[in-house]
Order: sequence, then C-alpha cells, then structure tokens
Amino acid sequence: NGTMTGATLAQTGVLTVGKNYRLTLDIPSYTTGTLYFDSGAGKTKTWTSSGTKTYDFIAQGTQIRFYGGTVTLSLDNVSVKEIVVPGWETSSNNGALVNFPTTIPYIAGPTGRADTALTFDGSDDYIDLGEDKPNDGTGDITISAWINPTGFGESGAGKILDNEQLSLITFNTNSLLRFVSDGSSIATSANDSISLGVWQHVLVTRNAAGDETNFYINGVLSGTANQDSGTPVAGTTNTFIGNNEAGSRTFDGNISKLKIFSRILGTQEIRELYYAGGQSR
Repeated sequence: NGTMTGATLAQTGVLTVGKNYRLTLDIPSYTTGTLYFDSGAGKTKTWTSSGTKTYDFIAQGTQIRFYGGTVTLSLDNVSVKEIVVPGWETSSNNGALVNFPTTIPYIAGPTGRADTALTFDGSDDYIDLGEDKPNDGTGDITISAWINPTGFGESGAGKILDNEQLSLITFNTNSLLRFVSDGSSIATSANDSISLGVWQHVLVTRNAAGDETNFYINGVLSGTANQDSGTPVAGTTNTFIGNNEAGSRTFDGNISKLKIFSRILGTQEIRELYYAGGQSR
C-alpha cells in the first residue's frame, strides 16, 4: 500500500498465461492522471477515480503491472485470484469464463431461438424482434446478456436492448451501463464497470414502479442500489437488439445469450447465470 506518483509497480510469476483471473483493488484517494493495468499484453484496463475496483481478465503474461506517467493516487488491498467455475473446468481453457470462443453456443431470445453470438459493427447492424417480445417493458423485468464490446458504440452509446422507452446502453462517459425505463430517466452502473475487449456478464433488474433498478456485472452489484430509472412506459417501437429503430445507436462488438425475464431474479439466480456462463437452470 502507499502513494503512487508516476511510478511502475509490478510483481512477476503470479499468473499463468491463458487462465482467467479476477483483480480487486482499492484506490483510497485519487488526485490526477490515469492508472493503467497490464497482464502481459499492454494496458488492458484504466482507472481515473477513487474507490474499490474489480476487473476480470485473461492472463497474457506471468506478471501483474500498474503504471502511469503522471498519475498520483494511493493503491491498497490488491488481490488477484484465479476464476475456476465448477462444470466448466477443462484442460484446454480452464473454464473459459471470460475468454469465450468467437462463436458461442447459442443466444437465447424471448422465444428460445438458438443462434451463434451476434456481432455488431458499431455502424448500422441490428436485430429487430418485431412483435416477438416478452412484454411491453412496464412490469417487473430482468435483462441478462454476455457482451464483449470492441468500443462503446455509435455516438458513444451503443444499445444492447431498446424499444424507444426501455433501453440498456453501453456508455463511453465513465465506461458504464445506462438503463432507462421511460425514454429519459437514467440509472447507471458504477464508473469503469464495463471493459472493452473481454467477455463480461451484464444484468439489470427493475421493478414495475421503476424506482428499484439494480445493475450486476459478473454477478456482483454495480453502482448504487435501488436507483430510479423512471416510471416504466410501454415501448413505442419494436424491440431491437444492438440498436434502436432509427439505427443511430449501433452496439460495437458481440452480444450473446440475451435473456429477458418478466420478473426480478434473486441474487442467487443472478450468480448462477454468471457462473454457469449465462445458461439458465
């Protein structure tokens, strides 16, 4: 622990290349600059604020390294633990919790259709579900998906799901998720909770009143609990995956195993979705 000013902190021999790890750390105080993290492939994660941080990654080397040319902050309670998931352990991919292959077994939509992972180009791709949607978006709802964003999407606000009133969005300012129930009111996950270039499980629950909206990233509550995302309004367009009806908010990257539930999942169910790789039980 201590203060880091324009320095590099590293420890070698702590990782195995190709395995999945969860990094947690505390930044008790932050003054200026950007803190970079590297596991062997250059910077893969950055932080520019104080607080407790969590980051899941695939080791590209054997060391962990923090650095920043002009960064001034304090760093404490750094922990790196291997992620091993019962039922997913194999000799070839050690569970593949984060490092899913390019094509993922299926995407489970509202009607249970099966397909490979969906790739969106950040420009004009979309999936139009038409009238094939679970409800009008005004009741209790849980939205679950695995995403691997290449960027934050068209205009920095790529849509994961949208019906003009209800929206789940990757947002470039502060690298987070936005959720809206009425077309305008905004609830958000924690700053720096969305990472580029890795698979992560994102989930949001919202009650029928709209005043209990909660985000979960990789099974863990992210951001303030029970936020208000507005009084839910019925969708005014078809339901779209990866864009909106206007085609102006294209997601950039991959979306897989999208699930929409007409109820609020409990914390144990949320953890099970994450640890089972997004497959419901």
